[in-house]
Amino acid sequence: MPLNPVAAAGRKNRTAAAVIVLLIMTGLAWLAHRESGRPRVLARAEGQVTAPTGQAGAVAWIEKGGSGGDRVMIARRWRGTKQATSGGEITGVALSGRQVLVARWEEGKGGELTAVDLGGGKQRAIAVVKGRTEQIAAADGVVAWLEERPAAIPAAPFVTAAGAVTVVRSVPEQTGQPSIVAVLEVDPLAGRTARADLLGVSGGRIYWLEHHGRGEAATSVIRRGQSTGGAAVTVVSEAGIQEAVLLDGSLAWTCDSPESASSSYARAVKSLSLPEGTSTPSLPDARGRVIGDWLRRDIQLFGSGRTAYVQDTELLWRLGSQRGEQRVLYSGPGNVRTAAVIGDEEYMVQQEGKRSAIAERPLTWWARVRHLLRG
Repeated sequence: MPLNPVAAAGRKNRTAAAVIVLLIMTGLAWLAHRESGRPRVLARAEGQVTAPTGQAGAVAWIEKGGSGGDRVMIARRWRGTKQATSGGEITGVALSGRQVLVARWEEGKGGELTAVDLGGGKQRAIAVVKGRTEQIAAADGVVAWLEERPAAIPAAPFVTAAGAVTVVRSVPEQTGQPSIVAVLEVDPLAGRTARADLLGVSGGRIYWLEHHGRGEAATSVIRRGQSTGGAAVTVVSEAGIQEAVLLDGSLAWTCDSPESASSSYARAVKSLSLPEGTSTPSLPDARGRVIGDWLRRDIQLFGSGRTAYVQDTELLWRLGSQRGEQRVLYSGPGNVRTAAVIGDEEYMVQQEGKRSAIAERPLTWWARVRHLLRG
């Protein structure tokens, strides 16, 4: 039967309308995806701002040099930004549940580690610190920190026992006596204790990264100690000055690229699963598996949950469980002084003239949806 011209025209019009709607929806989806990935400024501050730290749904940072002393700022999801505490010299901050952990230090008088309730602002002392405490971590009911204690006899630095020393300490988060987890050994090449980065707490154990030596003789060693003290053990050792992060159930760290002809050309990232029991892997078995390669030398390594990220001067990479899964999430932006990955967001401290801006950008689809909903 011949097709009715009117029906044919109607069907053609409906098809054209459907194509137009599809194109519009595709365009809107592309626009929403692009806009949702733009960095969003959380706050602006005068003076120096430390690297953000925090937990999923909340981020904290220190603003230095204000008229009323340093202050700790908190930005929580859907609740905006507010001041948690201020006054004096604040050297370190971390978030743990509904409280913020704050370290203060005053030359000649000492310092204190306190917990500030995010709801009512009530403060309680956790421990007295005997040196500058810039790195704090908390998990599994344990608070850990690094103390950079000054030399006992500053005029005689050649006396090892009187020199400056870095101590890893911990204390139960609710109440208890602090323990010395480890005293970092003196680096004979540098004439002082090794430079260290606190990685975090997992299973009640403390992990940290030590940098030994200089130049071609430099090594990076990941160590682990019990929160109640005792002998620390070596988990991983790599040549050169490397970075490391503690993930949920694993460690990730940088190393020289195993495929590059020159160690100065590219970096790789390795991962090692952590044991659930009391045993600790030690060399040469703890070599890890490569999960990212041919990365730039000037990368920053981040971690959140079970995922490792790498930021270089231009690109943000998300790494998977093996080498072929690394993906570029973003390129740019510029003027980033420091950054951190917390939850499913990347937080960046950007320079805007004489001011610092703390900005965030999403790393997952759900985080992108939140960005759109917040306008």
